Amino acid sequence: MRHVETQEKNPLPDKEIIEDEKKHLSLLSSISQFDKAGLKPTETQEKSVLPSAETIQGEKTEQELKEGISNFDKKALKPAETVEKNVMPSPEAIQVEKTEQELRTNISEFNRDNLKHTETQEKNPLPSPTDVDMEKKEKEFQGAISGFDKGKLKHTDVKEKNVLPDKAAIEAEKKGALA
Repeated sequence: MRHVETQEKNPLPDKEIIEDEKKHLSLLSSISQFDKAGLKPTETQEKSVLPSAETIQGEKTEQELKEGISNFDKKALKPAETVEKNVMPSPEAIQVEKTEQELRTNISEFNRDNLKHTETQEKNPLPSPTDVDMEKKEKEFQGAISGFDKGKLKHTDVKEKNVLPDKAAIEAEKKGALA
């Protein structure tokens, strides 16, 4: 005799499968017997908003650009040489930079202990009382001049007198000029 393995063609279900099937049947029966009258009416709101036409167009444009970049033919380009220009600063600019660097170094390393103590003296003295009185009188005088009422003056006639020298004075002058 030969050894043959037996095959079960109609196996019985396990205990777990039977329990799952019972739970499933009880769930289906509770769903069919559910009282819909106890539910509150609600309005559904769609939360997944479809993109706008501008968004779709922007995405299409972006996709086309990416395809254009990936399908670009590099053989159509002309070869070019890149010349790098490294502009060196002028000697004046270097000297200015060195001077600024030295100043910054001197400022940061400055020792305040080397300074001498000084006393500040105010050299803007106030005017003396006589100077103040003189200035007041000067301002009053200027105010009197600028505020003078010309309407209080009397009218006067001016007579010009031109005195001519006599003969003796002319002769004396001639003799003094000759001498």
